[in-house]
Parts: sequence; C-alpha cells; structure tokens
Amino acid sequence: MVLNICFMTENGKKSVAQLQDDFDYKNFMEMIDKTLGVNTIEHFTLVAKGKDLCVHNETQFNDRKNLIVNGVNIFVGRRMIGGNALGACGGP
Repeated sequence: MVLNICFMTENGKKSVAQLQDDFDYKNFMEMIDKTLGVNTIEHFTLVAKGKDLCVHNETQFNDRKNLIVNGVNIFVGRRMIGGNALGACGGP
C-alpha cells in the first residue's frame, strides 16, 4: 500500500509525496531529499502528530515511524541557528 504524505512548511507551502507502507529509514530520507531538498534535515525539524520524528537518529526514528500513516501532515520547522538539538530526540 502507498502512503500519501503532506509536508507543510513554515511559509505555508505544501508538498505531497508517496512512500510504500513498508518503508525504512533510508527510504524516508531519500523521499525527504527528493521532496524537500538535499540537506533538509540539517536545517529543519520534522514533526508528525505533535512528535519530533527524530530524523537525525535512525534508532529513534524507527521508534516513531508508526506516526507516519496515510494522509499524515508532517510539519517542517526551521531549526534555530546556534541552538542545540537536545529536544525530544537527544541531539543529532
């Protein structure tokens, strides 16, 4: 089955992508690069259903990938310059 995913950026732009439901971390990251651009995860945080997807850590991402379901909205928020990533995921 194919999952339809909508990315919503801070400027209101929407991008839509599809992913097989048996996706893994590598598949998700390739889709991010194609849809939002290479190095997106270096500058942005991805949030689904109010939870950070922890894309900087494959193990933590795998614990949260169940949040990515058909029709999900993933919010793309810019990371703060000079800030750290010690949020819910514990850093890059």
